[in-house]
Amino acid sequence: MEHIVENRITPERGRAFLAAVIREQRAKVDQLKLMARIDSLNPEDDARHDAAMAEAWGRIAQNGVNHTPAPDADTLVLDNIDLIQRDLVSLPRRKAITNAYRQLSGEESLSTMEYAQILDLYVSGKAKAWSGQKDGALAAAQFESVPAQTALEVALERPKAVQVETVAAPLDPDLPSPKLLEVVERMNSIKRAEGIEEKTLRHYPSFAALFTMLTGIDDITRVRQPDVKAFRADLAKMPKSWRKSPKDRTATREDVMAKSAILPAEKVGLSVGTVNRHLEHLNQIAEWARDEGLDVDPILKPSRLRKRETVRARDKRDAFGPASITWTMRRK
Repeated sequence: MEHIVENRITPERGRAFLAAVIREQRAKVDQLKLMARIDSLNPEDDARHDAAMAEAWGRIAQNGVNHTPAPDADTLVLDNIDLIQRDLVSLPRRKAITNAYRQLSGEESLSTMEYAQILDLYVSGKAKAWSGQKDGALAAAQFESVPAQTALEVALERPKAVQVETVAAPLDPDLPSPKLLEVVERMNSIKRAEGIEEKTLRHYPSFAALFTMLTGIDDITRVRQPDVKAFRADLAKMPKSWRKSPKDRTATREDVMAKSAILPAEKVGLSVGTVNRHLEHLNQIAEWARDEGLDVDPILKPSRLRKRETVRARDKRDAFGPASITWTMRRK
């Protein structure tokens, strides 16, 4: 991969684009690793997932977007390859890659061949960043220019989903709104038709409001894994009585943390079950948005951050005390 064909995409522009991809992705990887060191419940598992993602990008960079791994490959690597491949051929990803190149080059449109080259550079940059390459300029300097007649070979490596004649500007895929509450409304309308109870559906908009209040993010396509880690950390600092006062509905993050600061330790921190339920809500919303074609970060996996239960389910109920036993006996 990472060949620059001699046409409108000059070697200089190609190198600049690759360097930008590496810098941006490497910053995300470094941020994930920093959050893992500070707030990881299972560093070994985090490292295993990161290694699987790095291997998946490396395989696709080496073998092409249509790479079919051996069925006996590591399950986590297979899952990541599938996730990356689906993302790379999606319309939102095509739009994002094209817009990123436009901003760098000023080009208003890309031909099929040119987009194939840009996608090639994008994949190579992701793979280099995940493998530990930090200096985008150094990686870009390794490029070679190839004759124009090999461009067709480059294009044919790409999935049919990206084989279109021209990427016009602007590209409007007519996608639904990525706003969290609006994604929830669309999701709930389907769940409601499937017979899910209203009291269950009310949890999702309540969660969306809480997530936006704590993170300042109201767009599912802007959510990154470090944002979810910060959200989980904030849940551990919230008053256990949260949402029991009408004032909580209009509270800001600063109000919540100020309230927690004056409470005794035993009254601060949501339960493990509540934290995990919030993470599962976000996971469902992210998956729903992906299915709608929205440009959700492929690395976003809220369920990975679930906390481990420290108490067995059968031990969560308080033991019967004398009063409970007496009340029970009187009913017989």
